[in-house]
Order: sequence, then structure tokens, then C-alpha cells
Amino acid sequence: MNKCNLLIAGDYHIYGRFNEFILQHPEHKLFKNELLEKISGYDIRIFNLEDPITNSRIGCIKSGPYGVGSERCLDAIDSAKFQIATFSTNHTYDMKNQGIIDTIEICKKHNIDVIGAGLTPQEAGKPYIIDINGIRITLLNYSRIEFNCVNNQHGGANPLKTINNYREIQKTKQCSDFVIVIVHDGVDVFNLPYPKLIDRMRFYAEAGADAIILHHSQAFSGYEVYGNVPIFYGIGNLLHLTNMPYDKTGYMVGLSIEKGNPLKFEIIPIHLDDKDISVNILIDREKEIILDKINDLSNLITSPESLKNEWLKHISNLRVSYLSSLYMLPPLFYKILKKLKLLNTLEHILLLNKKRLLPILNLIRCDAHREAVIEYIEGIFYEEE
Repeated sequence: MNKCNLLIAGDYHIYGRFNEFILQHPEHKLFKNELLEKISGYDIRIFNLEDPITNSRIGCIKSGPYGVGSERCLDAIDSAKFQIATFSTNHTYDMKNQGIIDTIEICKKHNIDVIGAGLTPQEAGKPYIIDINGIRITLLNYSRIEFNCVNNQHGGANPLKTINNYREIQKTKQCSDFVIVIVHDGVDVFNLPYPKLIDRMRFYAEAGADAIILHHSQAFSGYEVYGNVPIFYGIGNLLHLTNMPYDKTGYMVGLSIEKGNPLKFEIIPIHLDDKDISVNILIDREKEIILDKINDLSNLITSPESLKNEWLKHISNLRVSYLSSLYMLPPLFYKILKKLKLLNTLEHILLLNKKRLLPILNLIRCDAHREAVIEYIEGIFYEEE
């Protein structure tokens, strides 16, 4: 019959509060019946596993928080019968190679295939091919590069590298009816993509991707249809148990696939109720509110001037944080000044000698300098791994 449908859900965060809760309440039902019924209507069900599943607590060398959870966190995933976990995230290598090995083995026990991560570049970058109802679908999974990505020294996530990714998309398109690209990138807790991310995703569409779905930023974003290719710039979370309001609402994307025709899609808003720790689909007026918000964000994304203005506002809100990092000020010092509402004063002091930033700008902006600096600093820490 040459038809099938596919569901893609966002970030499933299993560290911290949720991991602690589920270990204490092993019989808890995370997903409501209405959500489970909706998910069951799809032939292929995919979610993003944000963190490694392992008992190891030997973390990699990195800056920023670590994520790790227990096998019990997969109970909800089992109930929804998700079959595929994208694991190319900024936390893939948090518990080093052991975390990757354990995650893949544990997911396999639960009949979940893991893509986008591995112990070698070849394993992490292996396309995932689905043959269903006479249709061949290839899934490709990439992540932004932090301390997470695979290389010749250790395992990790499949990296977001434009030239390599472009070639992979073109190659897989030659032997696939549809190529779906799932990307872990975006701006933390910001509802819009950074401008160059849009250029890159459109480039991937030109390479042959039939749909592109992004997650990572926690806050959901809008979408565009570029040519016939739907690009979703941030679908938010499947689950993230925090006190932050932006973590509670996201959406899933349903793709209807028919051989010889463009993809059709459905947006399925979902919400976390942190009082009873449950996730459900939104309906009626609550659903319409989220769809209207997504539409507003989509209009901003397709308006370069409006997007640039929002991007500059976002940068302005973080300017002192960036300055503090560039000048290597102690994080505690920054937090104290922020609490005392003295960040404007700090910015003024730091910029008294703003020419100190020019060498840093040159190292960041120039490809040759940036590549050399990255290679040198990574080399220092690889010696300690």
C-alpha cells in the first residue's frame, strides 16, 4: 500500500528529579492514556534519549552539568512502545564510553534501537534504515558539538558537521525513498533558532532531506516548509521535570509518508503536569493556544529582520554572562553580582579595556585559528582521559 506514518518526540530527560522520583515510585504511570492512544496510532515511534542510562558515575572531562539516569526510567517508554531512541545529544559522552555501552545494551533489552551514538565514528554515524510497506526510510541523527561527540580517542554522539552531513544526506538519498534528519541543536531556553542554524537546515533540505526535526533548546519553537521539506526548529521536551515553565510544554511531530508524494505532518502539543508527574496531549482551547504560539514563532522564523531583532535581544540579555566567561571570572563571583543586581556595573568595568577582546574575537572568528586552538586544548585534556 506504500503508506506509513512516523512519530518523533522530543527530549526525554532522565536525570535528577525524575530519576529519583521513579526509583521511589516504580509503579508510577508517566504517560496518560490519551497520549498512549495517540502514540499507538503510528507505525514507527521515535524519542530522544537525552542522557545515558548506566550505573557508572565516572564522568568525562567537561564544563556544564552531567546527565545520567537508571533503567527504571524506560518503563514509561515501554508503555508507549517507542522503538527507536535518538541518542546524539550534548550528554551522550557524560559517563564516557561505559555510559554509551550500557545505554545501548539496556535499550536493546527493552527492544529499543539506539541511533546517533557509538564507540567509533563509523558506529555513531551509521544510518538507520527502515523498510515498511514498500517504503525505504533512512534516519540520520546529529548533535551540536560540545564535550559529547565521537572522535578517534573515544565514543560519543554523531557530530553536526555541515560538509560531512551534507554528503551523508546525499548518499543515503540515492538509496532511500525518504530521508528524515533529526538534529540536537538550538539555543538553550530560547524559542527561536539562531540565524545560521536556519541556513544550515535549509542546506540539508537542499541536499535531499525530506523532513528535519530539531530538539535540545527545551523551549519549543516554530517551523517552516522549505520547498516541500518541513523543518521544525525545536519541538521541546517529551519530559523534563524541573520548576521551569518552559520545560512543561512541547510537541510531537507526526509524519504521514506515501511513496511518490511529499510528506504530510501533524503537530501534537503535549504538557507535563508536575503536580502528579504526568504527560498528556493538549486538547481544545489549550491545544489551540500552543498552535497559535507555534504559528507566531513560525512567522518570526520566516522573517529575517524580525528574527534578527529577537536574536539581538537574546544576546543582549546574556552579554554579561558571555563577558564573564571570556574574561574567565569565577562563576560564583558572577552569581553573587547577579544576585546583588550589579551586572551592569560589572559590564562597565570589564569593557573599560574592551580591546582585550580583539584577540579572542580573532581566535573565534578565523577558521584557521579556531581549528588550531580547539585541537590544542582538546589535546591537553585527552592526555588526562
